[in-house]
Amino acid sequence: RHNICYEARLLSPGKPRRVLCCVSPRQLTIKDYILKIIPKRITAFRLCPSTKVHVRHAHDKMTLRVARDDLVASSLKATRQFSVADWCKNFDVTFQGEQGIVQRYPM
Repeated sequence: RHNICYEARLLSPGKPRRVLCCVSPRQLTIKDYILKIIPKRITAFRLCPSTKVHVRHAHDKMTLRVARDDLVASSLKATRQFSVADWCKNFDVTFQGEQGIVQRYPM
């Protein structure tokens, strides 16, 4: 594959914008949309041959402890201080006062 494009959201101080990130063997290009259909190049970066771009990486897991009887309030309290990077992680939700189910697979 010579040129791969991904749709992303650019977080700017104003409002988030929909952008297109195109990765080719020699450069990374970020394009914005005018009138939602016309692409305009925002910036481009040259990539040296030793640069590795990993798209499918495993996200870190974040453990959330919430109360089952007060699910909305306890989940809001647990996620109140999250940054943008924390929202990209996988969540492992455990309920307070309950034991997890241990699954054993036959050998």
